[in-house]
Amino acid sequence: MADFCKWWVYVKIDEGTQLPYIHLQGDAFFIHWELSKCHMDEEGMVHFVATHPVSPEKYPQVYMTIDSLTGLLTAYQFADERTTLQFYTLVDGRYLRVSSETRPVG
Repeated sequence: MADFCKWWVYVKIDEGTQLPYIHLQGDAFFIHWELSKCHMDEEGMVHFVATHPVSPEKYPQVYMTIDSLTGLLTAYQFADERTTLQFYTLVDGRYLRVSSETRPVG
């Protein structure tokens, strides 16, 4: 199991809220990708889309959910090369795949 690290992001979410870092496992394949589409939901969870900075067409976008109080990445999802949605959530200090769902092509 990989150790957790801080991915320093310094993102302004709204007028009074900033997120200085995302706390996640250091071996996450999307660490240091470009972040966009940031918003906070009514439960205080922050949502981002991570996109590969050099070849976005070759890599899936990753949809992340972060606890705004702790900066902890609590869940993420992406579509693999077979257009299967992969859903991961944090359970006892590890990200576990909780489901996968095949999407129709086209």
